[in-house]
Amino acid sequence: MTQTTYESLVNLLQLLPEPAIGEVADFADYLFRKHVRLAVDEHAARRKANGWLVTWVGNMVMAEHAQLRYTEARPIWRLGAFVTSLSRAPRGPIGYVDVDAMTGEVLNSEKDVEAMQRAGEALESSLSPAV
Repeated sequence: MTQTTYESLVNLLQLLPEPAIGEVADFADYLFRKHVRLAVDEHAARRKANGWLVTWVGNMVMAEHAQLRYTEARPIWRLGAFVTSLSRAPRGPIGYVDVDAMTGEVLNSEKDVEAMQRAGEALESSLSPAV
């Protein structure tokens, strides 16, 4: 796509009313899924995210609610990270795990690990009864 074509599309989108922009986004998503074969499907992305969470964040955190998102560089699967336990339903999300839909690489950093651990601890302490 040439820069001129891209700019024309952006200008056109800016002129559309809000509901129509959502329809255009849905149609673009349909075209993307029809013509681009992702190397990593939702199931594989969830497995990758769960492995990363267990390794780096904690063994009581799981990935759920995958959404395919498109960045300037690539499509990514974004999954919420939820705290789990035997006695309660999953709680959260305490953060998100991004998985590259073309390579399967987890795109999160050490900073994300620390933020999720803090959010998980805060969530657990807010639910614990005061002693």
